[in-house]
Amino acid sequence: MNEYLFYTPEGATEAPYHVVEVDNCQILGRAQGYGMKDARKNLLKHNPWIADAGFDEEKIFSEQILTKSQWADIAAIVKYLWHDEEKHYEESGAAGRKTHIFNVLIRVKEMCGTRL
Repeated sequence: MNEYLFYTPEGATEAPYHVVEVDNCQILGRAQGYGMKDARKNLLKHNPWIADAGFDEEKIFSEQILTKSQWADIAAIVKYLWHDEEKHYEESGAAGRKTHIFNVLIRVKEMCGTRL
């Protein structure tokens, strides 16, 4: 299953010292589903306060986030491919080509940071 973060531009947020009203988005929650629509349905089902508070479903936006198991899968793929692709990269003379798969692995490894 995929996980999504749901947010809305509706409402207002107070600054810590209540000096000024902050114009930003509010996080409504996280939910899992087989797709964004399924996760949205789960979010609203398990958080009735969202509708009760008057938030407009049309103004609820989402972004997919990676779960721990998805990060682990990515790390396993990079580890598995790293040495063979590095050797192929060096032997192919493609060191300057950004489209070579090894460059993609480098970017993914950097994205994962200490997860690898």
